[in-house]
Amino acid sequence: MISAFIILFIRGSPALLLPLIPVMLFFLSSGLMIGLIARSFRELSFISIFFSTYVTAYLFFPSIFANIHVISLISPLTLMVNNLQGDGFTAGQYLFSTSLFFVTSAVLFYAGVTNFREERLFSHEPLTSKIIQFISSGISRAHPWASLFSLAMLTVPFVFMVQMMLLVLLFNLPMPLSLVLLLVAAAGVEEVAKSLGLYTIATRFTGFLTWKALAAGSVMTALGFLVAEKLLLLVTLSQIAESVFGTVLFSSLGLLYIPFLIHLVGIMITGTALKLRGPAAYLPGIMLATLVHCACNLYLIRGWIW
Repeated sequence: MISAFIILFIRGSPALLLPLIPVMLFFLSSGLMIGLIARSFRELSFISIFFSTYVTAYLFFPSIFANIHVISLISPLTLMVNNLQGDGFTAGQYLFSTSLFFVTSAVLFYAGVTNFREERLFSHEPLTSKIIQFISSGISRAHPWASLFSLAMLTVPFVFMVQMMLLVLLFNLPMPLSLVLLLVAAAGVEEVAKSLGLYTIATRFTGFLTWKALAAGSVMTALGFLVAEKLLLLVTLSQIAESVFGTVLFSSLGLLYIPFLIHLVGIMITGTALKLRGPAAYLPGIMLATLVHCACNLYLIRGWIW
């Protein structure tokens, strides 16, 4: 409402409101989830401040480089800047800037509504345990592979959003340092996201993670991640394809089997660590999977670095 009054006051175009809609939805859905996972007012304040700072940086940092670098389009505020300057924005640019906000908002609203139960509201378990609880509610014992496939798909928009923020933070560093840091950080984010389903199964479903289940779960997770990547790729890569940073993030997506194998090997490494040593081996497994992922990406983009 305040934004509408400001736009009317400056006699701006009603189109200025369009980029704000997904941002408002994202803050509302995130507020619901933060309220559910926080155990106290202190924790609620800390998580809310951290989250709002991160999202504000995601929104405002790219808009500083409007009309300078294509990466600025990851922020919906860049569309508002372009509109105020009289340039406007296309439907493709709007979809690129807002799609991640729309999709992540839908996922967060769904997770919040399905977990809006008494045992979740009054639970005093640690933050990580509550997050695993939320994830476990989406995994069905009757259809575990379909659950892992769906969960992997739902994590991809969040992965892309974090990776886009990494683009903003690192693209101004000298080359090739920025590319190497981006590779490591992006690979780590992907490996953590892909492993959430198997980690939840290993910790919440005792005895379920057999070697056969690990293999099947890894395949379904890798496949779900690949399918969601391809769907979002149609939106994101079209705008930043000419950027070397876009090449780094999405270099292996041109062929189907290469990203699938990278995803499969990574999740198999983490899953094997969980199977052999339990949750205590999760972090070493993630680190090893990240190193392997980085090695594969370095090989694929070696022409950009040396």
